[in-house]
Amino acid sequence: MHVKGIESLDLSYNRFNLGTIPDWVTSSPIIYSLKLAKCEIKIKLDDWNPTQTYYYDYIDLSENEITGSPVKLLDRTDYLVGFYASGNKLKFNLSSLKFSETLKYLDISRNLVTGTCLTPLEGLKT
Repeated sequence: MHVKGIESLDLSYNRFNLGTIPDWVTSSPIIYSLKLAKCEIKIKLDDWNPTQTYYYDYIDLSENEITGSPVKLLDRTDYLVGFYASGNKLKFNLSSLKFSETLKYLDISRNLVTGTCLTPLEGLKT
């Protein structure tokens, strides 16, 4: 499939067995909202390299089998508002995570997170 210029994609909670995030999603230069919750994605997040992360507002990768760390990805998203990755196998130290000023929603529950949060989380919504 070749999709050009997709801005928002939500395939969550269907009966997909994606295995990985498709190349046509990764290569989209202007995508701002990516929702792939419970799509049976089995990747190491450190190895996922989207072409462009500048425009991302929302990323939802919850309820998959994703391993690794979101640190590299989140360091590349200056305007991220929401990052949802609950119910995966992410393993990282929370103190290595930098939060953008625009981040309002963060769900990394039910993972293997360790450490302490050195950055104030004043901007997050509850």
